[in-house]
Amino acid sequence: MERGDSELGDRREEKDPLPDLDRSVELLRRHRLGDPRALNELFGRYAPSLLRVIRTRMGSLAQFCDPEDVMQETFLVAFDRMRELEVRTRYGILAYLSRIAENQIRRLRRYHDAKRRDPRREQVAAEWTTSPARDSTPSRIVSRAEEEERVGRLVGELSPDDFRTVLLLRDYEGASWEEIQGELGRPSIRAVRELYRRAVQKLARRLAPRRTPSGPDPG
Repeated sequence: MERGDSELGDRREEKDPLPDLDRSVELLRRHRLGDPRALNELFGRYAPSLLRVIRTRMGSLAQFCDPEDVMQETFLVAFDRMRELEVRTRYGILAYLSRIAENQIRRLRRYHDAKRRDPRREQVAAEWTTSPARDSTPSRIVSRAEEEERVGRLVGELSPDDFRTVLLLRDYEGASWEEIQGELGRPSIRAVRELYRRAVQKLARRLAPRRTPSGPDPG
């Protein structure tokens, strides 16, 4: 297994099974016919999986914004758009809601990035990074949270869309190769694996510059 495969695979958690497609399609049909309760039931079926995706994508941003609030905003945005949604597999609705959530998270991140540029906050950060007396444990914790946030953000920004989708399905939702093949309409499992390999390589290239030390090589 490639190193990138291993790193992303380590991020997988125990997954709740996604709802069956037939019931989801039926709820969409009822929503189009004007049933006021159908969409609430549909959103409730996907809420656990969507919240897990949002928490992963937010990383340390979750210190300032409640992931459940982001999920509710996602549902509000999706409310008027679901009538036109065409669903082929049970992962289609989750992938669609995840794209809306990504836009909400980007908006929140821009806002909090702007707040972090406040000179008073930068001074506090400078004191922490230059003081030799600081315990390294908090910095390691922050580093891990920031890395999780950065990986989630870069996954959300990958293009083409199939790169983002294959990583979302395989590494965040634990979908099988067969399920991903059906979702993406690929001709074979081999084609899906090749797509995943290329997506991991692209993500690794985007991660690499920040992981390379800027100072002299100690070795």
